[in-house]
Amino acid sequence: MITKNKDGDSEEQEIDIELCIICMDDNNQVLKQHPCLICDKKAWNCCEECISQLENCPICRAYLNINNNTQENNINPIILPWYKKCYNGCNMYLNSHPYIDTFLQYFCAIILTGVIFFYILFLGKVVVYIFCTNNCDKEKNGENTKGCECYDITQKDNYWTDLMHNFGGNLGVGILSHIIITILHKLKCCSSNRRNN
Repeated sequence: MITKNKDGDSEEQEIDIELCIICMDDNNQVLKQHPCLICDKKAWNCCEECISQLENCPICRAYLNINNNTQENNINPIILPWYKKCYNGCNMYLNSHPYIDTFLQYFCAIILTGVIFFYILFLGKVVVYIFCTNNCDKEKNGENTKGCECYDITQKDNYWTDLMHNFGGNLGVGILSHIIITILHKLKCCSSNRRNN
């Protein structure tokens, strides 16, 4: 706080008032230290009433694992396990570097799209293979006679590795199969919920 003295010169004075960062009520007595393990212990203050309602640090957004038992008007934080510290550290880093966070979100979206694409394609390949091998008679298929054209699709040497072989058919069958599986799963969930009720 900047004030002027008797001579008219400005001088800085430190305000020695500790207020809760949440309610800012000077009537509420603040704790001796906050429970955040990442922030400096003098970075912020909080009263006992407000600290019980916090899940994350109001400054760095780290997870607060608060022990509800207070001793000498001070909160004793439980030591976080290493994976939670790593998670909090990554969140802090991404919060301070938004471009990296955006890049990671795009990267994850591209990976997820690829996974979904290959899932649909290979689901179609599996369904076509099962249908063709079960419904087509191998003995009727020969060089001169075509007992089942569907059987010829699955007899290719690199059927599972050649993605472009019967690409449209496999993709279409995969999409239809996924829709049918989703519908059957929803029906199963609905029937189980009715039984429970």
